[in-house]
Amino acid sequence: MQLAGQAFWCIDDARWRRLAAGLGQRDARCHAKPSAAQDHPAGRQQHRAFNALGSAQWIGATRQASHGPLSSSCKDAAKYDRGVRDWNLSPHLCHHEPSITMRISTMHDVVIVAANRTAVGSFQGSLATIPAVDLGAAVIRQLLAQTGVDGTHIDEVIMGQVLTAGAGQNPARQAAIKAGLPFSVPAMTLNKVCGSGLKALHLAAQAIRCGDADIIIAGGQENMSLSNYVMPGARTGLRMGHAQLVDTMISDGLWDAFNDYHMGVTAENLAQKYDISREEQDAFAALSQQKAIAAIEAGRFASEITPILIPQRKGDPVSFATDEQPRAGTTAETLGKLKPAFKKDGTVTAGNASSLNDGAAAVMLMSASKAEQLGLPVLAHVAAYANAGVDPAIMGIGPVSATRRCLDKAGWSLDELDLIEANEAFAAQALSVGKELGLDPQKLNVNGGAIAIGHPIGASGCRVLVTLLHEMIRRDAKKGLATLCIGGGQGVALALAR
Repeated sequence: MQLAGQAFWCIDDARWRRLAAGLGQRDARCHAKPSAAQDHPAGRQQHRAFNALGSAQWIGATRQASHGPLSSSCKDAAKYDRGVRDWNLSPHLCHHEPSITMRISTMHDVVIVAANRTAVGSFQGSLATIPAVDLGAAVIRQLLAQTGVDGTHIDEVIMGQVLTAGAGQNPARQAAIKAGLPFSVPAMTLNKVCGSGLKALHLAAQAIRCGDADIIIAGGQENMSLSNYVMPGARTGLRMGHAQLVDTMISDGLWDAFNDYHMGVTAENLAQKYDISREEQDAFAALSQQKAIAAIEAGRFASEITPILIPQRKGDPVSFATDEQPRAGTTAETLGKLKPAFKKDGTVTAGNASSLNDGAAAVMLMSASKAEQLGLPVLAHVAAYANAGVDPAIMGIGPVSATRRCLDKAGWSLDELDLIEANEAFAAQALSVGKELGLDPQKLNVNGGAIAIGHPIGASGCRVLVTLLHEMIRRDAKKGLATLCIGGGQGVALALAR
């Protein structure tokens, strides 16, 4: 332990690990005799240490007076009095009064107690008139109804949304208030492009794990059908000539800011790099469609979908509760008739790429102790999560590094996973990730992926997680992974355990 340039040793690392495990929050007080040569003016200083001690972690140290190193006898003088909640070093061994106080905080187990999503709407389809904040409000409201948790107990709402131009201040806050949460509950909107909805869960898990929060609602929301057009330069005036409208859906969601081309070109880059043919891509896309249609017909998505009431010009609202993007009867042969979308001689088409969509998804996370206190069933534990960066030109390979880091944190091998939900931005992208990682097709996107279901970019990260979780429950699977690529060259992943 290093404090203000001086080493203060109370107990060796191994003994700290043995003693720290399972303590919760405790104080460790150590008394030492200052050396005349090393004495410093008294004062209070904070120091954060980064060593995880078993299940505990240093979160701070407060110095009441600055001293030299402790005598070696202090290493064996620690006595823990469970009734006092302190570690005290024997005064006769450690001599004088000035003390160092070090607080240790247990890392909390993070669990999911509820998870739901809307059905995914096609571009300009059933959800086209429903703002993203209303879609987000619907899934948040459903979480509260499912769990019976009082809204005043929610510590924060974190929602991903990519296309926010013209959507108003802090869309996550709008969704939270529309869902009926009290004004006292804070909310944050984040943008990590396609990974936004899953990154929201990362931040929620971090806060709960370190004790900053007990209960957080996290997820994502997007309505690509309502994304706005903007007119750059209009504020300062246009001297002469026509002005150009910019589609924010393209510029802010689907365009590589580094190479100045569409995300589809990055898929073409991967197809070339990994030698993935047009036929392979069309076969993969057709299978995704077929799996999604089979899942819908079998009712496998019913448990995860919150119906949305769509107002009608006349008559009662219509309930929207079925993904409308999947296309029955899709085959590799029918997809083979489509023209390349991004390069004249390319292999990526509208049929073997994900689509433009609308939807929302959210989960309620809390500490395991809070779930036990509230009597809520635990659906899954958050085992690990990770992020990674890659070359933007091949952004679709991002899940490879993110997955490896995530599994390393969890202490799992790829073979241990029972199910994998890897977002299908493009068939070429998904196949590249599969080749690089050696994914088992029997475990991958068993109910179809984004090519069939759709890709509402701000919501997709949480959507794949919700689908993964419900399928794990259905199969009584023990270990699962959700992962996505991210425009601009990143990857994100999260592992669940049951």
